[in-house]
Amino acid sequence: MTPRPRVRRARRTITTLSNRTLLTAVLAGLALAVPLGWITVDHVATRVALRAHGVHVYALVVERVHHTRTPDELVVEPEMAGSFETTLYHSNPHTGESVDLLYDPRSPSRAIAADEPVVDGLVVVFALLDAAAAVVFWAALRALVELWRRWVLRQPRPQVAASGQPLAAGLSAPRMWLGLVVVPLAATVTFGALATSAVREGLALRHDGVAGTAVVEHVRWARYGVTELTVRVAGASSAVPVHEWSGTPSLDETMPVVLVPSQPRVVTQAGQPDIGFRTWRRLLAAAVSAALTIWGLATAARETRRRGRTPAR
Repeated sequence: MTPRPRVRRARRTITTLSNRTLLTAVLAGLALAVPLGWITVDHVATRVALRAHGVHVYALVVERVHHTRTPDELVVEPEMAGSFETTLYHSNPHTGESVDLLYDPRSPSRAIAADEPVVDGLVVVFALLDAAAAVVFWAALRALVELWRRWVLRQPRPQVAASGQPLAAGLSAPRMWLGLVVVPLAATVTFGALATSAVREGLALRHDGVAGTAVVEHVRWARYGVTELTVRVAGASSAVPVHEWSGTPSLDETMPVVLVPSQPRVVTQAGQPDIGFRTWRRLLAAAVSAALTIWGLATAARETRRRGRTPAR
């Protein structure tokens, strides 16, 4: 039975792509689909675990951030669980009111209101994103199967006509250079500057750091965001943020730290690596941006040369 033309065209397209294009599709599909799927599973699993084993306390709403399409973000401070703040998503309580809270003492960012359903508005949003990611994931699986066919089964790639369109053939010159070179170059410069700053702080802690103590002035745990920890070093006039730390510190708790006397804002918890996860994350972002810049520059230059050799019609 002859397959339908649409299926045949799709199969012909996937089988005639280059190995590099297929590998790029696999990596891009996994990079998009896997994190989104994991967030959804983790979100639901956390709510189920907290309903079964979470610590129940009353908490005071100290801040409320309004969202249009999802439940509002609440910053709450538990009354009987130590002094810290955590965030959750709920539609009812307002600033100054109390809410029944279920949270994990080992990780206070894992917190929900006691009356929240397992499937809430965020799950619906995640499900819509997962549906889009599933399409990309399916394309990545098809590309992976085609690579398996070529690399493991040793089946040759079909010959394609030389008239195939290059990647940037449909873009005007300004858009091509903007999308392939300028944007990734700007990202490289930005992430490179952030990474350089973080590395300098780490080297300063390694070579000039001295032991000291600090008092925790503010802790705000965030499930989907950056957890904030602010401390005041003994003898300092102002509080400073700490980026590398572990445990579950509480307000007014004394924390051993390593600090740089000549740079008052460079402080880390004692025992943390000088070059920590924050620094490596920035270095990775800078490296990926630089690789995209090099690839984009080569692609744009190759397409520019091709257009120069092709006579105008």
